[in-house]
Amino acid sequence: MDAVRKRFAQEGNIKFYSDGSLTNVGTEAVSAAFGVIASVEGGGLSEAISGRVEGFASSANAELCGLLATVIISPRDKAVDIYLDNSSVVDGFHCLVEKRAQATTRQKLRSADAQWWAMVHDAYQRQGRGIKVHWVRGHAGNQGNEKADKLAKAAHERYQVSWRLQVDQHQDMWCHAQFALTSADKDMREILKLQSAVRHHHKWLSQNRTKEYVQDWTEVAWAPTLGILHDKNPPMGLFTSVRDCQLRAHRVKKLHGMLPTLSQMRQR
Repeated sequence: MDAVRKRFAQEGNIKFYSDGSLTNVGTEAVSAAFGVIASVEGGGLSEAISGRVEGFASSANAELCGLLATVIISPRDKAVDIYLDNSSVVDGFHCLVEKRAQATTRQKLRSADAQWWAMVHDAYQRQGRGIKVHWVRGHAGNQGNEKADKLAKAAHERYQVSWRLQVDQHQDMWCHAQFALTSADKDMREILKLQSAVRHHHKWLSQNRTKEYVQDWTEVAWAPTLGILHDKNPPMGLFTSVRDCQLRAHRVKKLHGMLPTLSQMRQR
């Protein structure tokens, strides 16, 4: 990283275009990657850095890792402009990096991908706070953005080793929750809500009546099934409304072909 930074140390006006890429979504081969293109006065566009992202694969992580890498390779104490086509990442930079001193503890720790933002802020401080992040419309003919997009897509096959985020020593992350040695990327309330749904699901599976009436319960793909049952909205607590229960019961019957039909009603 130092070598890449030194490469741009003597340049005047520096612009970076960063983009993320996510492929094979919903499969075991899912992959997140990023690409960064540099633009210097009189030098045109050139590849700066790219890589794959380890851990939970999401487009947000890919974009954030690209931003982090760009901040790290930016020359120290110089004005640098970074362009991204993800407006939420740009807004996050303004709120959680540039104005982090004014952000509340709740904003810093309950924001999505809080650990990534903590590291971006750390790199921003080390750089000298000379970085400005701007939004650029994606796939609109901007050459820097288009080349960054292609570089990010090529990075999926180009690298075997992925970027891994280590936040153990960052003071904002000392109390950040982890599960199975992996940092919790989502809001803690959402994580606890999902854990509650999984816990009650396992309790339901252990009941004898479940095994008796759902004969092939061990062969069921429960992850997508639960998504259908809860309409991708797991219950927020131990108790749900009568309406929610009725809808889930309807979905269970539909999955098992148990909804009443005219022929079944005649048989009754």
